[in-house]
Amino acid sequence: SVLPMLRIKRVALESALQVSKHVYPNEFIALFKRSRKDAQLLEELIIAPLGEYHETSSSFPLLMMPTDPLYAATFHSHPSGAPRPSEADLYFFSRHYYYHFISASPYTKDSTRAYDKQGRQVQFSVV
Repeated sequence: SVLPMLRIKRVALESALQVSKHVYPNEFIALFKRSRKDAQLLEELIIAPLGEYHETSSSFPLLMMPTDPLYAATFHSHPSGAPRPSEADLYFFSRHYYYHFISASPYTKDSTRAYDKQGRQVQFSVV
């Protein structure tokens, strides 16, 4: 069976892109919360507590995050390169959450990619 296309609310994606621009040249990392009724709809940006944003990495303490099953995706920026996952990204993807967004400068929808837990690119639409 084919999963319905991953969708993200415009305000959630735009918020992540704006913060990415603001913290540049550092990386930004956050989470997206999905809809209770639709597992393929990401609707809210969650800024993780105690996030650390550096030029070549970003992180947040997973233990500080509530165990909320609606936290379905991560977002992080790549200030110095393409929106492709690094080896460290792929390791993280395989262990946490369902989807992972990476955006590169200039931080637009067109410079943003989504990936699944295996690091395969997935299509998404903005709604």
